[in-house]
Amino acid sequence: MFFLSSSCSAKSRVDEALEEIVAFGIRNIELSGNLRLHEGWQEDIAFLKNKYDLNFLIHNYFPPPLTESFVLNLASNRTDIKNKTFKLISNAIRFMDDLAIPLYSIHSGHHINVIPKANNIAFELDNNSAFDKTAALKIFYENIEYFLPAFLKRGYKFAIENFFPFRFSKERDYSLMSRPDEILNFIKFSEKYDNLGLLLDLGHLNVAAHNFGFDAEAFAQKILSNYSDKIFELHLSENDGMADSHRVNKSNSWQFNVLKEHFQIIRYIPVVFEWHSNTNSKEEFLKGLEIVREQFENLIFANSGKKEVFAL
Repeated sequence: MFFLSSSCSAKSRVDEALEEIVAFGIRNIELSGNLRLHEGWQEDIAFLKNKYDLNFLIHNYFPPPLTESFVLNLASNRTDIKNKTFKLISNAIRFMDDLAIPLYSIHSGHHINVIPKANNIAFELDNNSAFDKTAALKIFYENIEYFLPAFLKRGYKFAIENFFPFRFSKERDYSLMSRPDEILNFIKFSEKYDNLGLLLDLGHLNVAAHNFGFDAEAFAQKILSNYSDKIFELHLSENDGMADSHRVNKSNSWQFNVLKEHFQIIRYIPVVFEWHSNTNSKEEFLKGLEIVREQFENLIFANSGKKEVFAL
């Protein structure tokens, strides 16, 4: 099933953003961290879901806190960040209950403190706060296990997203799960739990491959070929390998090759086009949606008899 991220909308109110995305002809939407809450926001989302027959997923920083911004980090060694992270995830689970949302995905985290800037979209590193990566991984896995029972008893899935090294940091590798071995280690860990899996972000993978010198497409093909049951979601967006710019995918994108090669697998998991409004125009979004329809309409029709790409 193909989804569009709410990050494609420049609207800050969640109801206005959803109305704009629906106007693109989209019914499958991943709610993400670009949105801001207002009084009655839950009722508005429920109303729009019923009005337009929408399908939702939740990603990372949603629902955002009402008062203060912070960068979600499952690997933080700071008690205040851990408490805020736990509260946000707990609120997300409650929201999933309200609208029967089956999957929540979250960034893997960092072994450094990350400080939000404008509207929690931009951020910077506190270079004096870096700590041991082995210690961060221990915290990370312990915190994942803490939440798994809450997801399991509800029948929900929990996905962790591969990340990328920060271009503007001194060592450029304060992120967890940006290197191939770390991604594979997480997949092996997740095999112990039916409701834990990987959100494979191909845009993040492209930046990591540029920094660490591996072939992003070959690695993605390997993951999907060998661990398809542990891939709970895919994110697609274009970048030049230098930064995670979330550009609209081009018609010749290697990421489309990955989808086509494994279409019998990916047609059963959410594929989210994570295109951002701050790096793309509305015209580029519409062109991107048309490219996706051209690339996949025949495949979808052959497998399901449906030609409505974003309602598969």
